[in-house]
Amino acid sequence: MSQLIAVKSPQGILFLADRRVEVHDDADNVEVRFARKLYPLGESGLLSTGGSAVGIEISRKLSHLFRENPVPYPEMKSYVLSTFQSDYDMFQQEGKAWFRAHPEAHQLAYILLGGILEDGSFENSFYASEAHGESYRELPILDVLTAPRRIGTEIKLVTALKNGSDLIDIMNLAIQALVYIDKKENSVGRPFDWGIISSSGLKMDTLENNS
Repeated sequence: MSQLIAVKSPQGILFLADRRVEVHDDADNVEVRFARKLYPLGESGLLSTGGSAVGIEISRKLSHLFRENPVPYPEMKSYVLSTFQSDYDMFQQEGKAWFRAHPEAHQLAYILLGGILEDGSFENSFYASEAHGESYRELPILDVLTAPRRIGTEIKLVTALKNGSDLIDIMNLAIQALVYIDKKENSVGRPFDWGIISSSGLKMDTLENNS
């Protein structure tokens, strides 16, 4: 499982993600690993993925590609979506027998994308494959997103947005929410990664220890 949080404000876009990943082997053993799920796309985009661990490697590959070959965010977005779909289809095809034998396996896979457009405005979008073998499709997204859904966290972040809070203050609220989820459940794991895209550019960092 994963926990992703996204906030879009007039100041920019904020993404946060945990690093906990569950890996299942052929003998039905589950190993918990920790891997980055939030990546930059050049200097104008952010990409985060959850649900399916295969998305992490795809994200890493795409981030490297656009670091070496930067293009405007809309072009990156289109390429990211087509690459995710083709690679995910291949993954599903290769694992068809395993998924058929494990209908209880986690089926939701999602992609969170955000970036700055050429006119200086900000955009974020959310795509999900809701069952093994299904195509990613775009789902409605508001200024605050939690995936999986965390209503209490969303209410706090929406309230902060309406009150005109600074994006850094909103990030601190989101971090507090991740820390709370980490303490309460076994589905989220530290460290937490964050990224902000604003008119000043892209900033990213990792929060190792939060209490």
